[in-house]
Amino acid sequence: MRPLLIFQAAKCVIVLAIVALSLFSCSEEKPVAPPFKGSVFMRLVASDYTSLVVSLSITGSTRKTGFILTRNGSRVVDGTMQSADTLLHDTTLIPSTNYLYRGLRIENGQVVDSSEILIARTKDTTSSEFHFEVSYFGDNESYLKDVFAISPTNVWAVGKIQVYDSTRAKNVIYNAMHFDGKSWALRQVPMNFDFGGGQILRTFNQPITSVFAPDPTEVWFISETGGACRWNGATWVEMVLKQGDGFPMNKMWGTRNNLYFVGPSGLLQHWDGAKKDKLVSGTALDINDIWGVGDTALCVASKWLFESTESEIIRLVGVEARIQNSIGLPKSMKSLWYASSSTIYSVGGFYARMEGTVWKSLPIPARGFLMSIRGNADNDLFAVSQRGDVLHYDGLHWASYPNIDPQSLNYLESVAVCGDHIFAVGWRPTGAVILHGTRY
Repeated sequence: MRPLLIFQAAKCVIVLAIVALSLFSCSEEKPVAPPFKGSVFMRLVASDYTSLVVSLSITGSTRKTGFILTRNGSRVVDGTMQSADTLLHDTTLIPSTNYLYRGLRIENGQVVDSSEILIARTKDTTSSEFHFEVSYFGDNESYLKDVFAISPTNVWAVGKIQVYDSTRAKNVIYNAMHFDGKSWALRQVPMNFDFGGGQILRTFNQPITSVFAPDPTEVWFISETGGACRWNGATWVEMVLKQGDGFPMNKMWGTRNNLYFVGPSGLLQHWDGAKKDKLVSGTALDINDIWGVGDTALCVASKWLFESTESEIIRLVGVEARIQNSIGLPKSMKSLWYASSSTIYSVGGFYARMEGTVWKSLPIPARGFLMSIRGNADNDLFAVSQRGDVLHYDGLHWASYPNIDPQSLNYLESVAVCGDHIFAVGWRPTGAVILHGTRY
């Protein structure tokens, strides 16, 4: 396929495909060896997986000054300068490939000057080749709600796991599981509630809905009733909460001394390392998920499953929250993730991506409602659905793995990504489910 070039002059945009007859030449003829006088300059403006944007500058140029752009020594486009700076958008390129560009100055049909060679590389895609192992735990009342991977050998999954003791006469309820790189171990996380009058209830079987680790020695667990407990890497750090004064239970994100908690009906709280405070979120929608980079976090809020209200994005900086422009964001969005604020990904009833200031709904080969999205980078994302879909985005395409669960019995609730490992959790009619994928 012949690459497409988009010619953009300052304050003027001209889109031209390289065809046989036009202002531009597609000849493979190699220009003569150019002179160097120092009036032609090139720089890389943007790189994508199949396109590059380069800037061509010619000092002292006029509208009669001609130019030729070469790629890998062959002429790919020529024309006249519309201003001193011109942007050239070279598309339909190959991912993970170096391209050598040179700009030539043309006067009276002759090459009179040349830029230095600009080496530009398209972005790398990632491999979608994964081997999956599926594990089942507990009985038909068991489920897992969340998972967080500190490293491939330090992973926590939470929910409710009900098993029978050795005599099968009594069931035992666990609320967490830990993976050490070899096997999963059942854990009971303590939760404490102060009912007043000196009555403190300490339980070990409260189902847990959310887990997050700002660092390996600060792992937070939030129960269905808003109880909280932390793991410092060696022991439990128990917290006693008054009845009705629990933490929001949906998701967490942040650092040890700047941690956010989100929940239903716009509930938003902040932990500064010593105490928690309720923040004004600015929304009455359920805040379903939160993720951040640096000192800024984004939340996605909506009503569950296709109610009439739109989804909203909330930006958090410190203790300030404000609703962000959500033009084009579909309804019923459940989760979001991003590596930089320039490109944000969200899933739910749809898959959407925000580039700049506008959200766009994009196709994704999912069979069910998408519950969670996480990633390593913009070219290495995973999403899971309530019908067992596991999907990987390599920067260009989404890949699916239907053979993991051909009968779609797995309801996958959450996904965590850590390097070449993916962990997804949920449940099926017979018990809790954990999927562990390893890239090969």
